Amino acid sequence: MIKFARLGTGKSAARVLKQLVIGVVSVTSLTCECPGEEPTAPNAASLALEVTPRSQQVAQGGSVTFAVQIGRSNFNGPVTLGVPAPSASMTVSFSPQVIPAGATTAMATVTVAPNASYSFNAAGIPEAQSIFISAVGPKGEKAPDVKIDIAVMPSSQAGVTLNVAPIAFSLRFGESGQGIVTVNRQGGYTGRISLTLEDVDSRVPVTLTPNGSTPDSYILRVGVTAPGPSFGIHRFKIRATPEGLTSVTTLVTVTVPILFFAPELARSSVTSLPDGRDTVTVFLKRNIETAGAFTLSLVNPPAGISGTFSPNPAVDDISVLAVRSTAAVAPGTYPLTILVTPPPNLGLDPKTVSLNYIVTAPPVTGSYTLAASDVSVVAGSPATTSVSVTRSGGFTSPVTVSVARTGGAATPAGLAIAVDNPVAQSAGLRITTSAQTPAGIYGFTVTGSAPGLANVTTTFTVTVTAPRRATSILVFKRVNGVPQGTSAESVPQGSTVALEATVLDQNGAVLAGAPVTWTSTNTGAATVSSTGVVTGVAPGNANVIARSTDNAAVEATVAITVTGPASNVARVEIEPRDARITAPATQQYLVNYFNASGARISSESGGSLQFLTSNSAVADINASSGMATGKTAGSTNITARYLRNGVFVVQDVTTLTVAAAGTPGNYGSLTFSIQGGIRDIRLAHGYTFQLIVRDPAGNQVTSGVTPAPTYSSSNPLVTVAPSEPPPGAPPGYYFSLNVPSNATVGSTVQIRYDVAGAGGTVNLTIVP
Repeated sequence: MIKFARLGTGKSAARVLKQLVIGVVSVTSLTCECPGEEPTAPNAASLALEVTPRSQQVAQGGSVTFAVQIGRSNFNGPVTLGVPAPSASMTVSFSPQVIPAGATTAMATVTVAPNASYSFNAAGIPEAQSIFISAVGPKGEKAPDVKIDIAVMPSSQAGVTLNVAPIAFSLRFGESGQGIVTVNRQGGYTGRISLTLEDVDSRVPVTLTPNGSTPDSYILRVGVTAPGPSFGIHRFKIRATPEGLTSVTTLVTVTVPILFFAPELARSSVTSLPDGRDTVTVFLKRNIETAGAFTLSLVNPPAGISGTFSPNPAVDDISVLAVRSTAAVAPGTYPLTILVTPPPNLGLDPKTVSLNYIVTAPPVTGSYTLAASDVSVVAGSPATTSVSVTRSGGFTSPVTVSVARTGGAATPAGLAIAVDNPVAQSAGLRITTSAQTPAGIYGFTVTGSAPGLANVTTTFTVTVTAPRRATSILVFKRVNGVPQGTSAESVPQGSTVALEATVLDQNGAVLAGAPVTWTSTNTGAATVSSTGVVTGVAPGNANVIARSTDNAAVEATVAITVTGPASNVARVEIEPRDARITAPATQQYLVNYFNASGARISSESGGSLQFLTSNSAVADINASSGMATGKTAGSTNITARYLRNGVFVVQDVTTLTVAAAGTPGNYGSLTFSIQGGIRDIRLAHGYTFQLIVRDPAGNQVTSGVTPAPTYSSSNPLVTVAPSEPPPGAPPGYYFSLNVPSNATVGSTVQIRYDVAGAGGTVNLTIVP
């Protein structure tokens, strides 16, 4: 990168060249840091050439491939490859020979004549013969010739050589490259050859796959999967091991160029008047590998300030920001943040740079203006407004103001205005009225006087309204803290509902703090407190009335219906849960009741159950008894609804799965039965329960069930095990349940029981 720096006032710019070579490509770019000057680029074009590897062995009559890579600077035309001094025993071909604009790579194939001479040094190593490769641009740009060495071996010497093209890759994050690996057999060698990869970096994965039907040819694929940590040069080896002979290796290089950009501004601040503009140049300062379209934007600029970038996105190193402000923007310094966002494929984070936008005050002459705010007042009440002085042109003298009715009209009775003089920047206008001040809109003129300046005037209005009075009442209750209008409420006996009243004036505005009284037309059914809390006394109806204390004719009524006492049942639990039966077997459902504390309770007066099925084609259920009958294979939801005095309270839902009638090996149903029907189990106690197996016709099966019923406990501390029938109990399948003393009180234990075609789950609660 070339940067210009100013060396003293009036001196010419000194230029420093810094050349960054990444892999085999020479990269040069220009940036100018001269204040007030735009960056320039050098006129000279240059060309770089690299061939890899620099030396290889090949047998007489054989050929090898080399990777050719070029780098252009300040031109982008085609480059022609050639051999300045051809060899009589070796020929060189290029693919392509002319590298087109935008491309940087080619392959060179060297073919050795069958009768090419060869020689060995004292150590028995074949001696190299040299060939030079040249590269020439469209206007004569020429890179230094690159020498490659070819060590010729006699064709009778068995062995292999390993060629990779290209031998070097330059890839950015997210890119991939592909090459060809060729194994050349020497001296008629026909044995098996294996290829392996060594020293591969996981961030730069490499794969080798056979190249179709081409013998001894492989496709090499290289990728870059990690961003920042993978920057730099990565090398790995490809090893070819011929069976019975010494292996050969080739070193491949992958260069992941460092991508960076460091945006800077030509100036740290710009200046304009209100309703003006200024520009500043943004330098991206990126290296040549960081190619692509960079997007620029202003981050949340203050109101009235905007900016545009040209060009945007920027594909070169420069974009010009034009900052504008409207006439409403006050003079001052406004920090701006410029966000530069690189293309997403580079894997780079956006960067910001700061700019101060200075808005200067326009030139003015000595003067001032007045402004007064309109005001509204209720007759009999006071009010205040203000008059302000806006100074300009360095005017600092005091201003005295006076107030009079506009056009010389008379001031209405009871209305007076007092002024706080003199006025520096702002002064109060204190307005008083009486109850006799007539309603209306009255115009006033404020006159300002100051030494050496003509009088300045402004106007404002005083709107007098009649005193506010109550005209209507809104009654509401709060639901989750939000007021909700109401005209009728249902209150359970013994429960309460809090009502609130809002009084509105003749304009529909709220009369804050206006008092009301509360009464009930039937205190035997419902009472109401002085603050609006309604209490249900006994089933029945009553009207609760909120009445304005200022105007007894203004009232609002809420119809209250008092129902029976509130339910103590907070939750119901249907059992069994997730039951299975085989049609046409039946499943009896039961319901457990729980209060708000989670304790099991009994049903209460007025309580009733309603059972529902979501799919009557799968199973019917008796709505009152809870007896379900399987019909066809499938699944249905069984719902148990609890009502009190006909009013829905709470419900629970579980799934019933029905197997098809006549399913081989299936039993009809499996029922859980615990001694005494209890569902609370105590610490340090043991219990016996029975699993009642029935066939699809409903007949109990007490023995020979195959496979036998299974059972499990969700709590590893609460154990279940096979048990003999208790004394006097009928035959069947029994299990014991034991609760240890260290079990958690209040926790739920699920007992799952199953048999072929049937089963279910019940919940037991551990109590002290």
